[in-house]
Amino acid sequence: MTMNQKFREKENPSAKIAFFVWDSHQYYNYKNIASYLTESEYVVCDTWHANIRDRGNGCHIDEIIDLLEKNNCHWRVITEINDSSFIEYFLKKYDILVSTLMWPPLSTLSFKTLFSRKKTVRILDGCSKGLATFAPWSAYFDIALAYGSYTEEYLKLINTTYIVGNHKFDDWFSGAVNREETENIMARLDPSKKTILYLPTHSGLSSLHNYASAVALLRKKYNVLAKLHRHSWLSEANASVRLLQDGVLMYGSKDDLLSLIAVADAVITDSSSVSLEVLLSGKPMIILDVVSLDKEAWRKHQEGEEFNGYWYSGGLEYEESAGKKLRDIFFKFNLLVKNPDKIESVLSGAFGEDWKASEDERNKFKNYIFAHQDGKSGERAARIIRNFLTMPKPTSPLLGAAIRAYFPVLNKNYAFGIQKALREIKRKDQEIKKLRIENLTYYIIKKEQNILKKIYLLLKYLLNGDNL
Repeated sequence: MTMNQKFREKENPSAKIAFFVWDSHQYYNYKNIASYLTESEYVVCDTWHANIRDRGNGCHIDEIIDLLEKNNCHWRVITEINDSSFIEYFLKKYDILVSTLMWPPLSTLSFKTLFSRKKTVRILDGCSKGLATFAPWSAYFDIALAYGSYTEEYLKLINTTYIVGNHKFDDWFSGAVNREETENIMARLDPSKKTILYLPTHSGLSSLHNYASAVALLRKKYNVLAKLHRHSWLSEANASVRLLQDGVLMYGSKDDLLSLIAVADAVITDSSSVSLEVLLSGKPMIILDVVSLDKEAWRKHQEGEEFNGYWYSGGLEYEESAGKKLRDIFFKFNLLVKNPDKIESVLSGAFGEDWKASEDERNKFKNYIFAHQDGKSGERAARIIRNFLTMPKPTSPLLGAAIRAYFPVLNKNYAFGIQKALREIKRKDQEIKKLRIENLTYYIIKKEQNILKKIYLLLKYLLNGDNL
């Protein structure tokens, strides 16, 4: 049954498992799991984070569909992401909901009994920014699949947790990186130059604000590619356009990160979660430090005051986050850039002794973050999800259960407060309307009195000849 006539769909009639997609990059995060689950399909969701020029016309949905169609996947589309009745009907066929996020339509149902009845699995999409990785909304998932010891340590407090490794990099470890895409990228490069891949994050922690021009200048010596975060075309639009105008080869969500890393000789990144994932490739990398250039921006981020022009984007990272610990390691080995003028010199060190000197600490940290670097993480995750089809929902850990109990009550109190405020507004509105009617009545009476007075004077004049 087709649920959305506006967009192409290729439904899997036997699907019992749904993988939720809001952006093309999430396909690459799921694909090595979903490929083992013939009883699954993708659910493509509408979202607010499309390019501001395209918002409302579904261009991001078409992009996702093109990618899924190209890879012979099954999918359905849902655009009624805030209509709880429709969402419940749409999700009726699924036993398990798999997602990296708690966004609409899932968050629309988060306080509904239907959501609590469904079996739910959380897939990680990076773990650099600790406050985002271990946010309370994760408690709404029955199972969480961790990368390794670091993420398992915290997720197990709120979810039933299994360590599976980073399934996004299965193709890297098994030697199955898309050769056609790699060749297409290489065809755009000058073979006489080394290639640099720039991977910035978005909003206040993005290096685009202070480093974009310096990165573009590297084109004199290197091929420079950039794959931007999906939000950067909103929150860093000017810097993103400047990179494009300066001749940097631009890539986006629909492009495979592994193909780009494969052609790169070195990677430049910042506070992005990609900084941790690049460790798995072994490619030389330098990190651009944003904090030291703008202390006020960092304060606003930590205190949740950061506003990027579209939403409050702060409060994602703190001093003990994995990304911060990696930057500390890179600072120790002169691989952290604190000034745009130093990019080229630090990059030279990454191609030489500084990178070699950091090997032991890098590998120790990498193995702490990521287990099972064997190309089988997706298969491992798929086995857990398939087994969950026939298993009962697990009992939530105490902290997870407390969070699940707390937020619905908070939501009901907010809803009650809103209803109370609306009733007060309605009462005030009725009082104002009543006052307006009384004023209007008084005005009409006074008007009528004036008219009657004029008629009386006119009649008196006509009858007696008096002056008006």
